[in-house]
Amino acid sequence: MRAGRPGSVTPGGRRSAVIAALIALLAVSYALRVALVLGGGQGFWPDESRYLRVLEAVQQIAGGDVAGGLQAVVGRADHLGFKLLALVPASLQAGLGLSLAAPAGMLALASTFDVLLVYRIARRAGADGLEALGAALAMAGSNAMFYWSRHLVPYDIALACGLALVYVGLKREVRARDSILAGALGFATFFVYNGYWSLAVSGFALHASLALPDMRATARRTGWMLVGFAGSAALAVLALRQALGFDLLSAWRGWSGIVTQGDLDDGHGMVFGYVWEAERALALVWGLVAVAVPLAWLRGRRVDGRAWIWLACALGIVALLVAGSNLLGKFVVYGRLVRQSIPFLSLLTGYVLFGPWRRGAGAGWRAPLAAVALGLIAALNFAAPLRLTFPAEFVARGRALLAERDGVAPAAVDTETGRHLFVNTRFLWPMPPRQALPEGARVLLQAPHPQHFRPYLYEGCNRRQRAAFLRADLDMKLIEVE
Repeated sequence: MRAGRPGSVTPGGRRSAVIAALIALLAVSYALRVALVLGGGQGFWPDESRYLRVLEAVQQIAGGDVAGGLQAVVGRADHLGFKLLALVPASLQAGLGLSLAAPAGMLALASTFDVLLVYRIARRAGADGLEALGAALAMAGSNAMFYWSRHLVPYDIALACGLALVYVGLKREVRARDSILAGALGFATFFVYNGYWSLAVSGFALHASLALPDMRATARRTGWMLVGFAGSAALAVLALRQALGFDLLSAWRGWSGIVTQGDLDDGHGMVFGYVWEAERALALVWGLVAVAVPLAWLRGRRVDGRAWIWLACALGIVALLVAGSNLLGKFVVYGRLVRQSIPFLSLLTGYVLFGPWRRGAGAGWRAPLAAVALGLIAALNFAAPLRLTFPAEFVARGRALLAERDGVAPAAVDTETGRHLFVNTRFLWPMPPRQALPEGARVLLQAPHPQHFRPYLYEGCNRRQRAAFLRADLDMKLIEVE
């Protein structure tokens, strides 16, 4: 299956306008992510403990314990590539005395880069500038691609590696080095975040299948990809063994069996539930464009090869996740894993709403109307994560309130043994708290706990836990006890 004719022509003036619009889109996307980061939340999510361990290791190394610091970084196999990459922002943060917002702002660049990669993938697959821009807009407007940017987690970096694999895999004049690079990028995807193995598998399948029906070319591509993947893996294993005595293969085997939080028999429910809770109206758009392509083909309408590729990749990733959960009972599906399908749904949205189908009667207003609709959907979806208040920020606000009222410094405020107590100002796990407020307690300050944000409940919670969180009073409170 061919992706489409390469290098679709975009007239010079329109090309300049598309590039200007792309730059503006990337600038706005990053600015929104910076605003999200500045709203706080770093260090709240449990997966951020990996970055915090790296930060401690950097400080340990700076104190002279180089071997101990490096051992702290590579002591476990989970998402080892991210921990190695995190040495850079952690070193800058420690060296300059910055807050956790600084490395979060650096990592948010990966999320913005993912939007650019979607544009470049669409162009390489044969889309003109407007279609590629529409795909980038759909990607930038995804809430699931947005709200994680405030946290110090590996998902967007791994996604960038996987999308780079797709971009390389779509190259039409392929040499052995291209397939080797594709294999290396597939390993990097898994190495940075182990849960994105299904994106690497889909990228490999795409690169190999584009050589069909030439079986020899398909075999060559597959063979060279295996060389790139295995060579990269062997290099990582040997380097860690020689430098630090760390057995990466044994560590991977041990790690694979401990990711069990959630429902192994509800992979399909996790996929659809998460996408709906995170995206709402955009989920409906994706459903419509996914159905539109096969329906158009059944009615005899021409459908370009790239549309089938995007649909196959999105469905393939979902199928791998559901099979690993429902059928094999091996891998629990989390919301962050479902994100792997979103770039392909965005590419499909670009094709259906901004691609060849926009031509014909009324074509002049279809693309602008679609762009406005996607922008409004994004604005509605982004409002919720931008409004979130996290425990650290709530506690700081509460201490400032008490300090101003009592005329003392915030550091002198006693909220542990005195009349004032904070309630629900931590990550709530595994079930929501059931404690009642002390009799006669007066609430001085109150805000919704961030776990009111429903997409968070699709990260390791089973159905019983989600139901309990939805019923519970999770609000953070500062109370005064008489």
